[in-house]
Amino acid sequence: MNQENTKLQSIIQIWKFFDKETKKKFIFLQCIIIIASFLELLSIFSIGPFVSVLLGVITLDSIPFVGDFIVRYFSGIEIYILALITSLTILISNLFFSYTLYKKAKFSYTLGAETSNNILQSFISKKLNKEHYSKNKITSSSTFEADRFAKSVVNELIQINARLMVSVTIIVFLLFNYGTNFLFFLIYMMVIYISISIFLKEKLSIAGKNLTLNNQNRLRNVNDTYDSFYEIKSYNAEQFFINRHKEINNNISNNLANIELYSVLPRYLVEGIMLISLIGFLSYQYSLDTNINTMIPLATQLIYGIMRLIPQVSNIYQAYSNFSGNINSIDEVSFIEEIPLNNVKKSINVEKIILKDLSFYRTNNRVFDKYNYTFTKNNIYLIKGPSGIGKSTMLSLLFGLLKSSEGEIQFFDKNNQEVFNPKIAFIPQNHFLVYGNINSNIALGIDEDFIDNNMVNKILDQMKLTEFISQDIKEIKMSGGQIQRVCIGRYLYHNYDIVLFDEPTSALDLENEKLVFEIIKRNKENKIIIMVSHSEIASQYADEIIRLG
Repeated sequence: MNQENTKLQSIIQIWKFFDKETKKKFIFLQCIIIIASFLELLSIFSIGPFVSVLLGVITLDSIPFVGDFIVRYFSGIEIYILALITSLTILISNLFFSYTLYKKAKFSYTLGAETSNNILQSFISKKLNKEHYSKNKITSSSTFEADRFAKSVVNELIQINARLMVSVTIIVFLLFNYGTNFLFFLIYMMVIYISISIFLKEKLSIAGKNLTLNNQNRLRNVNDTYDSFYEIKSYNAEQFFINRHKEINNNISNNLANIELYSVLPRYLVEGIMLISLIGFLSYQYSLDTNINTMIPLATQLIYGIMRLIPQVSNIYQAYSNFSGNINSIDEVSFIEEIPLNNVKKSINVEKIILKDLSFYRTNNRVFDKYNYTFTKNNIYLIKGPSGIGKSTMLSLLFGLLKSSEGEIQFFDKNNQEVFNPKIAFIPQNHFLVYGNINSNIALGIDEDFIDNNMVNKILDQMKLTEFISQDIKEIKMSGGQIQRVCIGRYLYHNYDIVLFDEPTSALDLENEKLVFEIIKRNKENKIIIMVSHSEIASQYADEIIRLG
């Protein structure tokens, strides 16, 4: 009962996860599913009358709705028209159900893409604390888990609902026409399904949790292999990483195979049992009714109805199994919120930053305790101190990646009015280039059609990178120092009020290190520049030095 309550809570969680537009699409999907169920019922209902008229058990004019119409307007070809109507009913039912399946698939795949977008948007919007969510977590959630949530949870939930509606209409029709005989058959079928479901439920849950864990491990191993390339080569650790990757992939393959097996095996098992039982049931009916002409229409309709019902019930079980095996993916994507990108920095010239009784704690460690300081415009500040003292933490607090435990960080303009959402550029220690040319990397975040290429060229000239003007990243090879200079050039292009540098020259030789510090110093006007650096020459370019520890 506890597991079923968990599934109900998960369904409620999914509904809350949907935005207003997605809920509308979901409701529309349910409407066409109801129509598909009604058409399915009509296709089954049309079989019996057609066979009965064909065998002479009933007359054509006794068929409700269409009998009189066919006799009046299609005299002489009545049976052909009835055959056409029966065939069209079945064809329309199948085509509309196919359309329903398409809309269902489109809904779930679109949901997967939107979920992935929302995860990345939430992360970029800084509603998530980068310190609390690893790269593997964000990567896994925005790719594999988003798709898994949409395809193997929401899609299967819709599948259950669609097949359930069709099944209910078929069951009601067959119960109405065949009474206790079909009721016995229905109870018999449900007992088999429930018995198999109880047996496999725990296995599906375990396989689903293991799948999530192993996919995260695979991402982690690939990242570790890439980041540790030189160490791997140095210590001959190639086989270790290859073997670990093979083991993880083998686990994933086994988990996927198990989920697939637990999902489809009952279908074939139950279908076999049901068909054998159906043969026995029809044989019993035959022994009770000696009029073969009366029995054939009823048997045809019953067989057609049951043959339509068994796959529906099988698909319900398969969808339920997939839903159960992947339900934990809800937790992997539900930490996000749908957040509009409305936190664009305002173009306000900040005159000063005041740290007022700033405190920050990590577990039992006090990194800062009631720290006070004032940063003013047109100055370069260098933060120094031993490793682990809190230099990078200070930058993260100023940028807003971390929230202070106590105290405030306040920004003020020239009129001494407090400023919110000032323009802050953060140049981290780890640098990266995005796909595209050098110009789009310097003017990061701006469409190529709106880039000021003249300004980019001036920045590349300052950085001594003119040989790369307008070149595509894929076509050139840049050293670590050159990449670092490109990333530093970004703040010059965007001209932000506040610039935070975390080891801006760590990958540069002395000549280029001096070049970068000179550029930073020349461009300090109307800016507050705060640096963390272990460079021996950084102090020469700083207006004030802050020593922590």
